[in-house]
Amino acid sequence: MLAVFNKLDLATTPTETAARILRAQQIHIPVRAISNGVDTDRFHLDAQADRVGVRRKYQLAPELPLFLYIGRLDGEKRLDTVLEAVALLSEKNFQLAIGGKGPYEQTLRKHVQTLGLEGRVVFIGFVQPEDLATLYNSADIFVMPSPEELQSIATLEAMACGKPILAADARALPELVTPGVNGYLFERNNPEAAAHGIERMLQEREKWASMGQASFKYAQEHSLQNTINHFEEHYTHSKEKVRVGRRIPSVTRWILNKFI
Repeated sequence: MLAVFNKLDLATTPTETAARILRAQQIHIPVRAISNGVDTDRFHLDAQADRVGVRRKYQLAPELPLFLYIGRLDGEKRLDTVLEAVALLSEKNFQLAIGGKGPYEQTLRKHVQTLGLEGRVVFIGFVQPEDLATLYNSADIFVMPSPEELQSIATLEAMACGKPILAADARALPELVTPGVNGYLFERNNPEAAAHGIERMLQEREKWASMGQASFKYAQEHSLQNTINHFEEHYTHSKEKVRVGRRIPSVTRWILNKFI
């Protein structure tokens, strides 16, 4: 792959974290971070969202604080860390909703039974696309425990909907979360640290609105329009090099002439 990459003019990654990883692989071309982007027209703060209705549709208590995870149910997401964190807390006046499907679901369900978390943790399954933005808006905190995220579109979607974030202090997630401003980070794979994060969030309910506003503002920097603008800038720059006679790979030349 390096031989292919090094014949290009530019490589892009979704985050600075991913760019650093790529630069460490003896790549000799420029590497730029350009967000995958989030559809801020679809995902946004919505004061009119049917918070109660969507919770009831997915068997969630309308009156309890809601911590929400949306994503694949795979082992690498380390949802077990959050489940074990919930089990450590004596505070029971909140709920954790796990949305999504994946090969790890049955393992997680068994873990919930072993930990005695039935009723406190709700598996809501696949979320219908038309419900997703409303469900984000109905939540109080979005949780992302995965230590392997190179961006996390689900976290960006939740941020665009004005949600505080509780996330693992790992990979690219610290690029999305400023502790104390739009949420908190906890040590990766550490249930005690995650439990402390949940407890702190519950104790700081008066900060949820300001944290959500900060998340919303951060997410605007990742809008799809900004992503398109950044790619256009780089493609235009490469096309200008073509005009002044610099040779670039024929495939790249075709792309530039086709789309610019």
